Amino acid sequence: FSSRRRHTRLQGDWSSDVCSSDLAGSQVLKGTQVSIVVSGGPVMRAVPNLIGRNEDDTLVQLAAVQLVGQRNEDVFSSEVAVGLVASQDPSPGQQMARDGVVAYSISKGVEQVPLPAIIGLTLSDAQRALGNAGIGVETIFGRSTSRVRAVTLNGVTLKVGDPVPKGSAVNLVFP
Repeated sequence: FSSRRRHTRLQGDWSSDVCSSDLAGSQVLKGTQVSIVVSGGPVMRAVPNLIGRNEDDTLVQLAAVQLVGQRNEDVFSSEVAVGLVASQDPSPGQQMARDGVVAYSISKGVEQVPLPAIIGLTLSDAQRALGNAGIGVETIFGRSTSRVRAVTLNGVTLKVGDPVPKGSAVNLVFP
């Protein structure tokens, strides 16, 4: 058997070269030698790595291997820059048939959360409010037995409501 289309020579009272697909539904003389083709199925192709690519490049890469892209909802990512592919399914290297669908999501960048109103709070109340917002405490300056006087991040003093990267840690300044 071969996975390629094959011509068949019929033998019997008459002889003719015909393509096996031409015989579909036909009758042949008894004793005629007939070859058939059994398909090995569609040729599989490896899913390319799309992580970190822009959407245009993603679609070009998928088309190059005869796969189809499907954009899913955009997602926050602390690892992939805004506008680039942050996730894909199936994962790179998986085998798919031609015209298989590869789903991907574009990064919205790092999720930002507003700085809660912690000026004037005690250390424990400030830590609780920050934790509820997904923000940690990196360094405490001053007498932590007093109340929070200022909040900084990367040397910049923050105000209530300023955007802070979720999962980051701020510095608390006490008198």
